[in-house]
Amino acid sequence: MYDRYYQSKKDAAHLIYTERPLIYSPFFKEAVLLGSEGFRHLSVSTHGDRSREEQVERFMALHLGIHILETVTVPQNYRRRLTAVPTSSPRSKERKLIQWWSFRKYFTKQGIRVGVVVRKVGKGQLHFWSVMVYTNGIGQGTPKFPRRNFHEIRPGGASHITVTTAGNAASVPG
Repeated sequence: MYDRYYQSKKDAAHLIYTERPLIYSPFFKEAVLLGSEGFRHLSVSTHGDRSREEQVERFMALHLGIHILETVTVPQNYRRRLTAVPTSSPRSKERKLIQWWSFRKYFTKQGIRVGVVVRKVGKGQLHFWSVMVYTNGIGQGTPKFPRRNFHEIRPGGASHITVTTAGNAASVPG
């Protein structure tokens, strides 16, 4: 039963993810790619496979994350690091600048804060990297969906979402 539930959430998220491979971001003033690497990152972290529960939470938050990419104009955080990345040669690596931007938005009706990370490697294209859900109201700590509102934020399930940005509540279609 659980495997069927997990697979249905993964399939629904994949459909949302592949429906529009490019999402225009008003912050970057260009499109952010929804590529296979970002979708894979919903299931696997740098430390290994994510738990099934965490994957389902991320799958279910994906449509809210896309909404954030389409609307938020100010990043919450920015970081960068020069790191060695593999090249086309099996044994060689090249040092490249990797940049991450995180964006967060509070969804009033659901009582959750959702975060999205966009990444850029070297001079490559901006691409979706991650989506997280926080329930402590400030976007810090362990990401988690509140169980009481889980049904309200499933992909394609919400007909109306209330969003708060910089203290102002706004309503948007879900």
